[in-house]
Amino acid sequence: MNFEPRVPFTPFFLGRGVHKALEDHYSEGIPAATAFIRWTATAVLELEDVEMSDDKRAELMESVVLGAGMLAHYDMWSAARDAEFKMLRPEYTIHVPLGFSVDGREVFFAGRADGVVEDTKGDLWLKEFKTTAQMGSFNLEYDSQAYAYLQAARISPDFPIPDRKPVGTIFTFLRKKVPNRPDVITRGLSKNKRQGTSYHYYMKEIVDRGLNPGDYTEILAHLKENVPYFVRERLRPSGHALQIQWENLHKVAREMLDPHVPIYPNTFGWQCKSCIFREPCQAVWRGLDPWPLLQTDYRVRPSSAEEVEE
Repeated sequence: MNFEPRVPFTPFFLGRGVHKALEDHYSEGIPAATAFIRWTATAVLELEDVEMSDDKRAELMESVVLGAGMLAHYDMWSAARDAEFKMLRPEYTIHVPLGFSVDGREVFFAGRADGVVEDTKGDLWLKEFKTTAQMGSFNLEYDSQAYAYLQAARISPDFPIPDRKPVGTIFTFLRKKVPNRPDVITRGLSKNKRQGTSYHYYMKEIVDRGLNPGDYTEILAHLKENVPYFVRERLRPSGHALQIQWENLHKVAREMLDPHVPIYPNTFGWQCKSCIFREPCQAVWRGLDPWPLLQTDYRVRPSSAEEVEE
């Protein structure tokens, strides 16, 4: 039925805005924070007539403030790092036939990468942006979606860069947190390593106050190496690994579309906490009709290309 909640799930709302802002940042050359504020002007307006609790509305507005701060920080961080690649195509829609049909209808694998870039060596890469609550080990070698996107792009006859194929995927992770400004003391800036700031915020404060960066070498080195707000990593799998994942994708697709495979929900538990269909599912569980809830609290999701999600 392609339903989505009328009141957006806050992490999805923030993620959608961040991705749109980064797309406009790289396609139009405007600051990512400016692009995000432009997006929120429309997104917030669309929510004005949607019924929701005051707490929920406040939560969404807090995510707007968070997103603007994250991307203002990203603009500072990326200024010296985006020379690593050239954006050739912001947003790349993937649509590749899987080579089999169900009930006479051809089956496709579809998705959307955040861009196609070229590095300084001339290699092409898919680009992916991810927001995350915490930085850590991302285990990209086990990211089945990344493998599927990359293999689909490599075999697609419609890849946007003629006669060339991507060698891997460049991921940029954005931490969902805005740093504090460094603490100011009588003699300048505090060198407390636990004050919750970042390298770029600290350096900006040094410049704005006309201080000597040489007096803050240790704290700057600590912030640069140990307090990441953004991480950029590359995944360059072997052709063998890509082929294995692609074959697994075919197996999953066939199983999903097999009418003889029974469909059953997850057992209620921790995995249900962030599910956007938790309430109607619980209604069914209690023996109630979920349809009135679907009609009042959900809508049919727009089918435009701009609404394609991961």
